[in-house]
Amino acid sequence: MSVCPQAAWSMRETKLLAAAPARPWRCARVRLGVCLLLAACNVFDADRVGISVAFVASPGPRKLTDLSLIVGGEKFSRHYLAGGDKETVTLGPGPKADRQLTLLYSLDGRRNSWEGPAVAAGKGYAIDLEIDGQGVVRYRHCMRPCHLDGTTAWQEAPSRAVPDAR
Repeated sequence: MSVCPQAAWSMRETKLLAAAPARPWRCARVRLGVCLLLAACNVFDADRVGISVAFVASPGPRKLTDLSLIVGGEKFSRHYLAGGDKETVTLGPGPKADRQLTLLYSLDGRRNSWEGPAVAAGKGYAIDLEIDGQGVVRYRHCMRPCHLDGTTAWQEAPSRAVPDAR
């Protein structure tokens, strides 16, 4: 006789439970509810942009400064990223907003910008960025649901200098 597992039962409750008819539909409802909840989490996260950015220069006095990540109307900023540091953020631009990532940063006093791959509105993706000591950006990305791992190939794209507005 199958019964949903419960917390510690007394001997009397166990005997009463054993005599009661099995109600497997209770367990099935609980399992269904949990499955739906987990699926909903994935659905709501499917159109978000997960970004991981690392400054892979050797640790030392050099810093990546004035870091900004922009996707659609969403923006994340950090004052600096030291050599060897990594920052991870998830941005949720509106459903019709542009999904192309714009990265702005300064390295050795020179302002740079970099634009990620174009992605259709309403699509979510994950992207890993690495910026080396010369300002070269390496990236890899995938459309959600996905997982970036060691088998995903890195691509390299130069950043461009931003003219001084002074």
